Amino acid sequence: MKAYLQQCFIINMESEIRRLLEKAEMIVEKCVSCGSLDCDECEDARNILDEIRSKIEALQDKKAARKLSVFLDKLEEELESME
Repeated sequence: MKAYLQQCFIINMESEIRRLLEKAEMIVEKCVSCGSLDCDECEDARNILDEIRSKIEALQDKKAARKLSVFLDKLEEELESME
């Protein structure tokens, strides 16, 4: 039963991270289209990307963490390309 609950927790955490990644993708797109790193969207994007990074690092399923990190890295690279 304990293993089942752990698996459910992992799946729930992955789902939450995926939702945050989708939200972050929309915010990063707005930030990139505005063209200024000083806008509210860019600040929000940086904050949500930091939150996602910490959640990914807390994942016990390292395979899922690596897969989610690929999406996160792509979004971070988009923001960094504006600098």
